[in-house]
Amino acid sequence: MSRFMIKPLLWDSSFFGYAVGLIELDTIENIDYNYLKLISKDYRLVYVFCKEELADDRMTLIDEKVTFIKEVNTEYFPLKLNSCKFYNENLSCFDQLLDLAYISGEYSRFRLDVNFVNDEFKNLYREWITKSVKKINAIETLLFCESGILKGFVTLKKKDDNTSEIGLISVCKDEQRKGVGGFLLGDVELLSSQLGFNRIQVATQRNNERAIRFYENNGYVISDIIKVYHIWNK
Repeated sequence: MSRFMIKPLLWDSSFFGYAVGLIELDTIENIDYNYLKLISKDYRLVYVFCKEELADDRMTLIDEKVTFIKEVNTEYFPLKLNSCKFYNENLSCFDQLLDLAYISGEYSRFRLDVNFVNDEFKNLYREWITKSVKKINAIETLLFCESGILKGFVTLKKKDDNTSEIGLISVCKDEQRKGVGGFLLGDVELLSSQLGFNRIQVATQRNNERAIRFYENNGYVISDIIKVYHIWNK
């Protein structure tokens, strides 16, 4: 019989105001769903990450996280970015960034799960972009502007010594399919090259078909797919 542990997520619990935990399953062979539910009972919400499909009506498949990677040219070190500029605290565009951050989370499980009723999605994405521009959870935030108008942005952080990771990327709705996303990806790859990373990683949701095509068309390949379930307790 499969046995597993539940990990308390202290940051999520503090931020959302209720107990949140995580279960990561390497296999579902001989899984005991009653045991899974039992160890989840002290949490308001439990995320379950698994590569295989789980068959239990007490949990909801809320997301399939698709991770892409792309190798970068570490020998190419341009002096400056081609299309974007770095965010700095003197720019008066944070509210626009926040609006774009919400757009980037259109398919987020924190927006789609109807059990979130305390503005968890908006609070989370506000926190995410705030910490990104302050360089707490990002190396840089790149902006694409034309005629002084912000049309898109992307954040980049360090995944490990060899890998950079795109955190948030978003383009204004009326500017989509006009090449803005390609400019963002191009400059974030140049920045990764400048910083000596060998590859760049980004994750999206499987039902976000436009994003899937976007990354594939820009040379990214799928490296992993994880199913994300939510268990809610009253």
